[in-house]
Amino acid sequence: MRRFGIFIFYDKSGTVKEYVKYLLQQMRSLLAECCIVCNGYVNEEGRAWLKANSDYLFFRENDGYDAGAYQDVILNGLGISKLHGFDELVLFNNSFYGPVYSFENMFADMERRHVDFWGITASEEISYHIQSYFLVIEDKLLKNNAFEEYWKGQEKCVTFRDAVDNFELKITDFFQKKGFSCDTYMNYTEMKEEYGAGNNLLNAVNYELLVEKRCPVVKRKFIMSSVDLALKRNTENLIDYIREHTDYDIGLIWEDLIKEYSPYELMMYGNLHNYLKDDADEDGFSDALTDVCIVIDSIRPELFMDFLNKRLNKAPIVICTDGEYPSGDKTAVIQKEGRDLWAVLSTVRRRKKDVRFFCVLRDSEISREKIKEKRSISDVCGNLISSCGYIRKVKKLFEHQPYLGALFSGEAFDDDFLAQGFHKKHLSEEQAGLLKEIDCYAEEGEQIINHSGCFWIRENVLGTLEKETKTSETAAPYLIKAAGFYSGMLYNTDILKKEYMKKDFLLNEFMEDVVFFDTGYLERQIMEENILKFAQRFQDIFVYGAGKYAKRLLLFLERKNTAVKGIIVTSKTEASDLMGYQIRGIDEVKPDDKTGIIVAMSEKNKKIVMGDKMKNYPGENIYYI
Repeated sequence: MRRFGIFIFYDKSGTVKEYVKYLLQQMRSLLAECCIVCNGYVNEEGRAWLKANSDYLFFRENDGYDAGAYQDVILNGLGISKLHGFDELVLFNNSFYGPVYSFENMFADMERRHVDFWGITASEEISYHIQSYFLVIEDKLLKNNAFEEYWKGQEKCVTFRDAVDNFELKITDFFQKKGFSCDTYMNYTEMKEEYGAGNNLLNAVNYELLVEKRCPVVKRKFIMSSVDLALKRNTENLIDYIREHTDYDIGLIWEDLIKEYSPYELMMYGNLHNYLKDDADEDGFSDALTDVCIVIDSIRPELFMDFLNKRLNKAPIVICTDGEYPSGDKTAVIQKEGRDLWAVLSTVRRRKKDVRFFCVLRDSEISREKIKEKRSISDVCGNLISSCGYIRKVKKLFEHQPYLGALFSGEAFDDDFLAQGFHKKHLSEEQAGLLKEIDCYAEEGEQIINHSGCFWIRENVLGTLEKETKTSETAAPYLIKAAGFYSGMLYNTDILKKEYMKKDFLLNEFMEDVVFFDTGYLERQIMEENILKFAQRFQDIFVYGAGKYAKRLLLFLERKNTAVKGIIVTSKTEASDLMGYQIRGIDEVKPDDKTGIIVAMSEKNKKIVMGDKMKNYPGENIYYI
């Protein structure tokens, strides 16, 4: 059997990743000759590797997606007559990982079925078709005029939907209507009956295909596509199975996912949330502390020390501060001297050479206000260091997940988090620029992970972050990504139970009073309409207030696409913004005809404002809720 392979390669960064190299190396043993077609830019290192591992190599603009590349090389680059010298043509691309199981068994099985063309999987989305990421054309069809007729008649694909309609859907239908038989390695009818799967097997039963039917490939996009699918697919179980029951290196998958997706996408779509129960009776296992160090970066380290002295009095601790704090047998003190967190952690790492895992507790830009309000410290770090037994479980998580670089403690679920949670956070232009300076690619406007600023991190991740970054802590997951690792979230199940109780209460309250006041439905509609009419009268709108009423009002105005200039408060605090809006003192906003102010606060505070603070503003420029 003489097989000819045409491989379509595309990578947005132009990098030939290790999973692609492995795929091609495994396919080369089954192919007499291989042609590689590169859609778009490929870096110099990638070009050299592809040239050394192909018989024919073409570079072209990404014009027409895979369909355009196949059409171009079959009709013009190689020519139909070239392909007639082979018994089988394999069309494949780099949109999947594999082979997880040997391709040889698949080719042997399909050879016994005596069909004219085949693939690995099929779908009935829109209409029945063999999915085009792996498509094999047998001798009878390859040398028939219908094969050339199809490619000459293929319409140009401008959009992705064109590529689906004009290639993936059409090629199966075209050849079937010409009388050619087809099949798939994974029995579509059998899987639908057995699992009640939907129209797309790879979407619905990816895990079952791999485990029970020994499907040799895993499609990339069905690992990372949506939160809903992540919960159904259970990505972690899929990758665990590959690691434990096959010879395929999961590092090939993680290397690609970590480079390809943002930390937020990895966290949400990869379902990288970890839940641990704190077994208090395991506190005696102090050996769990032998290779860990707790680093406190705080303006008030005594708050954390009170917690640690009660829970982990034998833990090695390093306090990073600009102030004075006494050292002890297990406690060292390092002066920050204006350095950022990562520079300080690098210093700690060099001093603590026997440490594998660091737990960082901070009163950061995210959590500082809550600590200053003497909020329970367990809300800040209880998810990370409840006991020696709990820490032992944390270490096991890292050992079980070799590409897990850091575990962040989620924020407590309170009224503030409710508002912030609905107000998505995005990477600023400044932060994206700083990250690119240290070769960490990030796009301005990417959604970022909400986290408390406290986290566990591997020692070897810190080893790659020696260079001072000047990035804010919101960008921390990007630094983990730059080191070649992903970030996860860590929850203590005991704390989570309490958080869900708060969540239910606050969410019910929020949904019943989705804007900011207690009224009936009709009254609310009238109030919302009046607010919007008021806002439309002015060039600049300010919201007076920084509490829950103001946050809910901001959410309402955002949903209605109504711009807000900023937030007004009676007395300025250290906080410079609320939900991304700049905070100003009342004296900084001068009354004029172009400025409108919506007062959103409690009745008690509203009376104070009405009687004093707003006396210089025209009444028609103020709207009281």
